[in-house]
This record gives sequence, C-alpha cells and structure tokens, in this order.
Amino acid sequence: MLSKPVSTPATINHYSLPVVRGIEPFIINYSLILLISFALISCSKNEPPPPLPEGLQTVTGVISKAELSFTRRGTHLLIIDGLPIYYVESTTVNLSNFEGERTSLSGFLERNTNVNDIPVLVVEEVLEKESDKTKSDLKEYAISLEVPKDWRSFRSHDGIQFIIKGQTKPVLTLFMEAGGNDVQGFPVMIDGTKALRSVDEKTGAETVYIRRGGDEVLTLLFTPKSSVDSTELKAKWMGVIRSIILENEGDDDSNILSTGTGSVLPCGGTAGVLCPPGYFCDITNLEENIGVCKKM
Repeated sequence: MLSKPVSTPATINHYSLPVVRGIEPFIINYSLILLISFALISCSKNEPPPPLPEGLQTVTGVISKAELSFTRRGTHLLIIDGLPIYYVESTTVNLSNFEGERTSLSGFLERNTNVNDIPVLVVEEVLEKESDKTKSDLKEYAISLEVPKDWRSFRSHDGIQFIIKGQTKPVLTLFMEAGGNDVQGFPVMIDGTKALRSVDEKTGAETVYIRRGGDEVLTLLFTPKSSVDSTELKAKWMGVIRSIILENEGDDDSNILSTGTGSVLPCGGTAGVLCPPGYFCDITNLEENIGVCKKM
C-alpha cells in the first residue's frame, strides 16, 4: 500500500519557518500609527507660541541679575513665586538698583531673540518697591544690614545666624576672627570699604571678608540649602550685601584687606562683584563680563 505524503513545514537551511497569519494587516496598521505620530510631532514643533498680552502690563516680583548673553535679550530676571517668569530690560530705569527687591514694574512684553524663550518685559517705570525686609543692627560687630523678614536671627557660640522660617540650618552666619591675611577672593566694596568675596561654584556658598579694626576680620557666610536653590534666594543675598552699613572703625585705610588691585576696582565676572554706591560697572571684557568701577 502506498503511504500518503506527510506535509512538513517549509525550511530554509534546515530551520523551520513558523506560519504567521494576518501579519500584513499588522504591519500596515503599525506603519500608519508611526506616520500619524511623526506628523503630530512635526506639527507641534512648528506650532507658534501663544500670543503675548498686549498693552501696558503691571507685574510684581523679585528682580534678579541674569547671566550675560549675546544671543538673548534681558539684563535681569523677574522671579514670581520662585520661578523666572520674564526677562527684564530697560533704557529708562537702572534695574541694578532693585536687585533682590520685590518690585512692581510697568512695561510692555516682547518676544525674545528665540521666540520659544522666556519673553522680555521692557520696563517703562518702577511703580513700587515693597518692603519685605527688616533691619538688623548688630552692635557687637559694628554693622547693620537688611534681611528678608522670614530670616530669623539667633545668637550662638558660632556667631550670629539667620535661619529661614521653616528651616533648621542657617542661610547666613556672621562671626569675627583674628587674622585674615590668608583669605582669598574677589575685591568688592562694602559701604565704601574694600573687602573680599569668594564664591564656591559647586555648593553655591559665598563668603565676604571685611577688616574690622586691628587684625580682626568680620566674615559673612552665605550657605544656601543646595547649589540648586532658587534664583530668588541668591537675589535676596545680593540685596543683603548692598544694604550693609559699617560703623566708622571700618573706614580707616589700615582696616582695608589687601587685594593687590591698586586704585582700580574690578567688577562683574562670574562672582558678580559689585561697585560702591555712586559708581557703575564699566564692562571692558564682554566675554567674561568683567569691568572696572567708574563714578556716575
């Protein structure tokens, strides 16, 4: 009797090929999904940003200095609820006078150089500077300064500490110590007195050294909770530096920390070195944002 032929799977190089039914519709559907997805992504990339509010705008926030850029508009940032909302620039108002301050501004919104970047508020007028600071007179250190109202002061063996309400570690510590000949930093003017300021780029901590009679140096140590703390906190710290008033003992030339800079005071740079009141920073190196202080 003849045996019936037995059907076997098709083979290629002795490997069995599985029989897959209905694969053609699957490939077609999958390809269609990919095409639709790419089309949607392309449309979203080309979609123009929403229109800006027109007319005169009034906004309130904390003014913070912005990094120097040749491809972006805005000399400052306006911080609202801890977030940078607008770049800010003005040809009529010296915004540097309001750094670290909560301020109401009036102006017009315009697109930035890159339309997808944060828009620019072109300031016409400063309407009001809200006082959210309190003055601290520290007689033992012959210094007074203004700090945010939520910075509570405490005296301890480590000096005078300022702790933000709701936190446990100090954001600012002041203490006096002898010596100071080996301290290093950028030259800065504090209430007309030469001092030194150093910045730790990794942690965001900053230190200001001020000679206060004899061989004693007053140190201000700014220690944010982390290097990624808000821009608003850094702006407030800059406001504290600008508010410092020193008593007479710091005005003598013998109390000036040596910086090796002679009579020319550098300013700007990555540390944001400030000029004394009545002076402005004349930028001489645009790439590094470094200049010298000149009388207004």
